[in-house]
Amino acid sequence: MTDIRGLLTEEDAVSPVIGVILMVAVTVVLSAAIGAFVLDIGNAVTEQQPSAVIEFEVDTDGGTDSVTLRHTGGDELETDTLSVTVDGTVAWEAGSPKGSFGPGGGSDWNDGVTSGDELVIEEGGSGDITASSSVKLVWQDGQRSSVLASNDA
Repeated sequence: MTDIRGLLTEEDAVSPVIGVILMVAVTVVLSAAIGAFVLDIGNAVTEQQPSAVIEFEVDTDGGTDSVTLRHTGGDELETDTLSVTVDGTVAWEAGSPKGSFGPGGGSDWNDGVTSGDELVIEEGGSGDITASSSVKLVWQDGQRSSVLASNDA
């Protein structure tokens, strides 16, 4: 016959197994925390790209065609991290016009871009701005980059 009282009172195998599982869990958690601290993973995750509302106004009615970018809200943008492309060609970068494009009527985007600041880019030479031109504001900081705003639908 089977001794039922012995089966109900014997607990020898349970405690060591639970102890080993808890020790492994504590080791894994500590290793992950130390690794994140040493590799500075947490800092990279918390650094985010800026968020800004940019309005685009393309003017093709007059003599020289132009596009106006207007910062209407959101984060302040650092000029040296920004570039503007027109149909894939860099037209403005880090505070100055590039290639065949020129500044139109000055710019408030010289040393930081805040709400209300405008940037006017005019076509010139082989740089062409049309009503259907694709204009993008690109942010780049080191290895990270993103399109902050675009007039594409």
